Parts: sequence; structure tokens; C-alpha cells
Amino acid sequence: MQKRKKQLLGLSGLAVVGIMTGVALCLPASAYDADMVTDSREEGTSTGSKGTTVTVEVRPDEKTSDVRIVSPKNGEQVTSNKVQVTVSTINIESMQLVMSYKGEDGREITQTFNDPRSSASELSAVFDVSLPLGETDYSFKAVATGTNGATLEDAITISYRAVSVVSKGETAENNDPIIHITANEAVNKLQVQVYTKDGDSKPLFVNSDGEQEALILGRDVLDENGHIALTLPFEKYKAQAGTYIVAVVAYDAEGKVISMNRVEVKYSPKAPETPSTGSMLLDTLNISRMDYLLTGLIAFGAVAGFAVYLVFRKNRR
Repeated sequence: MQKRKKQLLGLSGLAVVGIMTGVALCLPASAYDADMVTDSREEGTSTGSKGTTVTVEVRPDEKTSDVRIVSPKNGEQVTSNKVQVTVSTINIESMQLVMSYKGEDGREITQTFNDPRSSASELSAVFDVSLPLGETDYSFKAVATGTNGATLEDAITISYRAVSVVSKGETAENNDPIIHITANEAVNKLQVQVYTKDGDSKPLFVNSDGEQEALILGRDVLDENGHIALTLPFEKYKAQAGTYIVAVVAYDAEGKVISMNRVEVKYSPKAPETPSTGSMLLDTLNISRMDYLLTGLIAFGAVAGFAVYLVFRKNRR
């Protein structure tokens, strides 16, 4: 009877280890396995044969002249009619900044600003510019003469809007899109509605009767800089996956429309959570799949060897 118990014990242990090994084979690769992969990308620093960092310093030639408008960026949208235009200069003897835009009658208007630098040795020039018209595009061109006599130019175009709407691809925890709205001091109220991009451009924010209920934002929801990160309630209105157009209309204190903006967002509904059918014990083990598999194989071998020993011992008797 005692021998039979030992044999059953050995075979039972063998079966348990076999089951554990099978479970280990079915486990997905864990984050610990990913940690074993070594990133071989270079860091972008230059090193010598003994690992010494080499610093490369580039100095412009004294005969080289250059002029660049560094801010605002070309194509940037601004919400303030007070703009600082910063120009980087190298060996520039003299310079002018020319602003041009189309007036209300469609004719081009230009305005020239003189060089604010006190000497040619200064490496930057800052022009304080007031944008004279409402929402329109403004072009700036820096025209300079280098110390070597060369004529140099650089140009950008910006757009002035009472409201700027930007999508950075951010989402809330439920995958609702987030947009960033910045409004200047003339804006008193904002209206936000979302439309499908394809087909007949149906509004998304509608009530149970099919009537539109756009989001209305008062001035009080904006921070001191006139900014708000707005989460669009796509899940609430049961939006389908796809691309949508967000329309933002701005009103002044008298209820007059002063700005209309559009931005594109993408939406993918969050998949519903499914109940876990795996072992919570295995999920919390702080070991990788490979470590778990090797441990199971070692234990399998030990139990199998013990079982074989019991069988041979019985045969000898």
C-alpha cells in the first residue's frame, strides 16, 4: 500500500508539472521579455575610440552673411493683433522688415519697419508689429544687406484669427478627442459642433428629437490666456469610428460672428472590456515567460526522474 501511494504521488506530480508547462506555453510574451532586447540605436553624440565625447563647434565665417525670420513660424496662426517678429542676423549691415496684406477692397497694402538694432554686431532683431486689419493673412519679408555687400531676403506668411483651433491627436480615457481652443479678448462666446466628413455632413451633437445641440462655451471657461483643452463628447452621442470636422464659431459681446474655424479629428471608439479568464496568480508573477517555462521544465524533469526511480525500485523487488 505504501509503495502504491508513492507511485500515485509521483504520477500526480508529473501531471501537475505537465499542466504548468502547458500553461506557460500559452502565456503571451511579457514586458519582461521585451526588456531583454537591447536598443542598439546611436544616441546622436560623437565619441572617440575610448568613449570620449567630441564637441563640434561651428563658427560662421566672417565673410558669411545671413538673415532668417525665426518667429513667428511660416504658416502659424496667431490670435493676438500684437506680434513680435524676431529676425536672426549674421554679419548684416542694414535691414528692413516689410509687411504686406490685402485690404478690405482687395488691394495690397505694405508697411515698412526699420532695423531696430543699434549695431551690425547684434545677432537678432525684434520688431513689434500691430496687425491693422481683421482676420486675414499677413506676409513678412526681411530684406538685408550683408557686410560683404550681398542682398539677402527671408519671408513668411501668418494668419490672424480671433480664435485658433488645433487638434494634436490627444484623446481622453474613453477615446473622446481633445482639441485646443485659444481665443483673444474680443471673443465672448464659442459654439462648437461636429460634422461627419463623408457623405452629407450630418451634425453629431443632436438630441433625441434630431435637433442640434451644439456645445456653448462662455468666456468664463477659458483660462487667463484665453485657452481651453476641450474634450468632445463623442461617446455620449454614440459616434462611429471615422474622421470628423469640428466647427468652432466665435461671437463678440454683441452676438456678432467674428471668427469661424474648422479642424479635423479622428475617432475610434474604445473597445468594451472583456472579463479575464486567465489566472490572476500568473498575471502577477514577476517573472518572464521564458523563466516560467524553464522552471516548469526543471520541475517536470525532477518529478519524472522520481517517478522512474519508484518504478525501477518496484521491479527490483
